[in-house]
Amino acid sequence: MNNHILLSICIPTYNRAEYLNQTIQSIVDSNGFGDQVEIIISDNCSTDNTEIICKQWINKYKNIKYYKQIKPTNIADQNFIDALTLGTGQYLKLNNDTVLFRKETVQYMLNVINDNTNMKNPLFFYINYLNNKNSVIDCDGLDSFVKKTSYFVTWISHFGCWKEHFDNLSQKDKAIDTSLMQTDWSFRLVSKHKKATVCFYGLYDSVILQNKNGSYNILKIFGLNYLSIYKEYIDKSLINKKTYSQEKKKLLFRFLIPSYIMGIYQHKTHKFYIDKPFVYLKEYQHDWYFYLSFLLIVPYFIICGFVFIAKKTTSQNPKLYNFLRRIKARIGI
Repeated sequence: MNNHILLSICIPTYNRAEYLNQTIQSIVDSNGFGDQVEIIISDNCSTDNTEIICKQWINKYKNIKYYKQIKPTNIADQNFIDALTLGTGQYLKLNNDTVLFRKETVQYMLNVINDNTNMKNPLFFYINYLNNKNSVIDCDGLDSFVKKTSYFVTWISHFGCWKEHFDNLSQKDKAIDTSLMQTDWSFRLVSKHKKATVCFYGLYDSVILQNKNGSYNILKIFGLNYLSIYKEYIDKSLINKKTYSQEKKKLLFRFLIPSYIMGIYQHKTHKFYIDKPFVYLKEYQHDWYFYLSFLLIVPYFIICGFVFIAKKTTSQNPKLYNFLRRIKARIGI
């Protein structure tokens, strides 16, 4: 291991040259980017100009490294493992190729990592959301971790861990068929070490919207796969059944229904699609609130519609947009 590298920002990518270029630029421009940081780009054999752009970057910076799969085969989520494995830093951060770092993000992460190198409990960097804003929260076990992170644990850019923890993680591809390996890794690391530190911060300026839709079935990934990951830990009493029940409800009302509705409004750019709801939402079939949710779809649809319209004309109606956004947040969508 290169001991002078403290942070490896590991980016799996495939045919997103334009977005990747913006992401790399934002990291390079972030305060703290220097000898203690490396960017690892693991290219899933892209057919666009990803290689050309990456070679331009590695010619400028010795701490930007580019790797391309030899075989022209789509290895999908296996590339997450490859990207992290290639990292040489003490801390490995998995990162989307569509996020733009804020000016202070890299330095913030370096400071936190430095402060935790002796303890080396599982450490995660999350964006601000709900009541978790610019705070560092210590979780005493997996149940506490779930309560604080909720379904945000599924986002690729929220996963990170100490290199020695990742190297010692067995069966890294255990949950590859769920498209949520990062969630499985987080749960396993926290349950093993019985502690975790979650840092909530405004890490990114924005997430770049992709001009394509229907990349995966949101109900299958979250309603079925995500909730299935909980089973093992509930059986081992590492996650309380009440915590799981609360998470199910939160997931349905704050994520699944709003995502479905916004997917209708943003059908040209939305990355989710909906299929077989009663198959993939079978975990809810005995929950009374699931059937109540059908009655709430209409008011949700109306409010989200107003928010969508106001957002498109924010410059003309900033007060309207902020007002509707507060209402949307209050009712949990």
